[in-house]
Amino acid sequence: MFSPVVAKFGGTSLAEGNQFRKVQSIVSLENSRSCIVVSAPGKRFEGDTKITDLLGEIHRLKREGEGHEGLLIEIHKRYEEIHCHLNLSNDLRSEIHGVCKEIDLSSHRDFILSRGEYLNALIMAKSLGYTLVDAKDIIFFKDNGELDDHKTHKAIGKRLSKEEKVIIPGFYGADSRGSVKTFARGGSDITGALIAKGVSAACYENWTDVSGVMTADPKIEKSARTIPCLSYKDLLRITRDGAQVYHPDAIPPVESVNISIHIKNTNNPEEAGTIIGGDEKNGED
Repeated sequence: MFSPVVAKFGGTSLAEGNQFRKVQSIVSLENSRSCIVVSAPGKRFEGDTKITDLLGEIHRLKREGEGHEGLLIEIHKRYEEIHCHLNLSNDLRSEIHGVCKEIDLSSHRDFILSRGEYLNALIMAKSLGYTLVDAKDIIFFKDNGELDDHKTHKAIGKRLSKEEKVIIPGFYGADSRGSVKTFARGGSDITGALIAKGVSAACYENWTDVSGVMTADPKIEKSARTIPCLSYKDLLRITRDGAQVYHPDAIPPVESVNISIHIKNTNNPEEAGTIIGGDEKNGED
């Protein structure tokens, strides 16, 4: 039986058009990468602002009755730049405009925050020719705000079994009333892990801007090196100690069914990265 690879790409991997091209190349190199989860655009350069932060500020300004139009124009321009760089259709341009209009009209915090991922998924689906599956149709929360794991697992298996190649926006799902509800920040990792569990993935690839889990922050310590293998327990300890490479809540879904996590660098895809699995020993032992 064919087991797909689930690949999640973080915000730095999708910050602008050139990064989208890198992701397209990575996906196309391996046919089994059939379930792609995307974050919202991150920082393009030092001092830049993540799209999710801009959306959060829009919600704050709306709540306080202040003008948000300038920020919405900035967001629209960033997606227009990606659209133009990829030379996509005018129909997609209209869809981007429509989503920005929805942001303008909405007062719902989670809906507004989720549109960064949704727009990136829309663009990636069009550019790859994959089917867009909205996360609110397959990821569900209970009335108390907790993930409805049983309903989510069942919905993922049923919906994705009908598609060969899919793009899924990370970071959100739907509450018991069908409204958009977001995870905590970094929640796209959780989306990817849930998808990997739901489709019985061969592997869960988590693509970011570092070449796996490092012995230290490479921006601070130049001698930092990649740890080739870790156990789930080791990764959980590292993330709880403050490492930003992977969300700790995204470990249990894949650990429960022993799906390995492979943390890789979008900007250096040929590097081995770090493999996390229940039977792996700590690479530093």
